[in-house]
This record gives sequence, structure tokens and C-alpha cells, in this order.
Amino acid sequence: MTANTAELSSRSEETWESYFADLAAYEEQHGNCLVSTSTELGRWLCRQRQNFRYDNLKEERKERLMELDKTCLDERIAELSLGTITDKDGNATSLAGMPALHVPPRELQDDHSSVRIQT
Repeated sequence: MTANTAELSSRSEETWESYFADLAAYEEQHGNCLVSTSTELGRWLCRQRQNFRYDNLKEERKERLMELDKTCLDERIAELSLGTITDKDGNATSLAGMPALHVPPRELQDDHSSVRIQT
């Protein structure tokens, strides 16, 4: 590994750690990791989900994100919380006017089954 490669790797790791710390603070404040993609943190988390989906997320990072919030890497839950759902063909549908998604605080979540649609 060259000095430049090591420096880039170190900066990349620092950037990831900084975003992860921001995500942990968000989770502490809101009780979940359903960050809007209109924010820089939300776009970062979206990239982590994409990396996870394509098996490009380091195992340690995956474990840390899942430990923070079990739903952290679940794209479907994230989409529902933001008011859209994407079908298998990539077509987005607005959920405006449909029942709201309720995500209980983390201490009440035991698995994905605790996420429910309110009517």
C-alpha cells in the first residue's frame, strides 16, 4: 500500500466514523435511524444500504449499523417512513393519503414485526 492509498483509506475511515457518530446521535434523539434522504446523513445512510444490498459493506460496519438499529439497513422500512415505496421495477409510488407508518422507539422493538401500519 502506498502512502497516498493509506492516506485515502484513513480519510475514508474517518469520514465513515464521523457519519456513524452523527447517525448514533440521530438515533439517540429520535429512537430510530429513519433519516430523511433530503439530508447529507440520510444520503450517506442510503449509500450504506446500497453497499449492503450489493454485498459491498464491510462486515464490521454492517454489524455496527445493525447493532445501532435493527432496521438500519432495511430499505423497505426506510422507504415507507419517507412516504414512498418502490416496486421491483424501480417505480416509486407515493403513500400520501394512506395510513401512516408507526415505528415504536428502539426499546420497544424486538424485530421487524414491531413495525406496523396505523389505521
